[in-house]
Amino acid sequence: MLLQYHPPNVFGQSGPYVRVRRADGATLDLGLMAYTYSTSDGGTVSVPSCCGIGADLSDTRLAVARSYSYDAYGYKSLTFDVTRGVRVDSTAGQLVALNNAGQSVEAVTDASGLYWSTYLVPHGFTPADLPNTLAASDCDRGIGRYSTFVPVDLDESANLIASYCGNLVWVPPSGGTSRWLDRLVGASRAVHLSRTGQIVASLDPTGAIYLWRPATGRTTRVQTAGTSWTIDSLAAVNGSGQIAAHGVDRSTGRTAALLLTPAASASTVARR
Repeated sequence: MLLQYHPPNVFGQSGPYVRVRRADGATLDLGLMAYTYSTSDGGTVSVPSCCGIGADLSDTRLAVARSYSYDAYGYKSLTFDVTRGVRVDSTAGQLVALNNAGQSVEAVTDASGLYWSTYLVPHGFTPADLPNTLAASDCDRGIGRYSTFVPVDLDESANLIASYCGNLVWVPPSGGTSRWLDRLVGASRAVHLSRTGQIVASLDPTGAIYLWRPATGRTTRVQTAGTSWTIDSLAAVNGSGQIAAHGVDRSTGRTAALLLTPAASASTVARR
């Protein structure tokens, strides 16, 4: 199945929604809702609109679509059964990821006070505590009036990548040991977690890709075949360490979607 975002058309006659293309050829438009407003000539217009991001899609055929921010509908995330084409749940948070075990994690903003904080809310599991070492940066210069703790990715064993005040962190289920990812893969502008196999893939500001394996503690740098390719985005990593990415061939200017398969001889790097 393919999950994709469908933006509004140029005339504003249909709002954003998320589309799922199934392997059987069926197409489902998720999140379409009738939002009716009055026009200057006294008429009304009904605009289908709901969700601006296709957040996740599981092997159990559940899809998550979410909005960018608070909206007129009173919730920000929808979960759909794409086999039946029906909505099965909604939440007021930004639901980021779900797995085949039905576990999920969302970001919720507390706007009740002067300083807004955003925190993650897990469903079906309890994450470990944050590392007991200092983070590289604070949300509020150490004063602690607000914080930002949001999920990034979730695997089938409820291991989580999250961002705490801009610091990427590996968070296993309760009982495990969390780790700051900057100590392991350096600065990251994109990071993904494999669904199985516990592999973290990170893209740094120079275009270098690193793999970190929590089970072994090893960090590996991935070398692309040929020296002319620059990786500019990272899409996903699987349990075998294969990486879906996008790159630019500096010699020709050609761009392409790439599947990178790390060789057994890939170099291992030490991170402190």
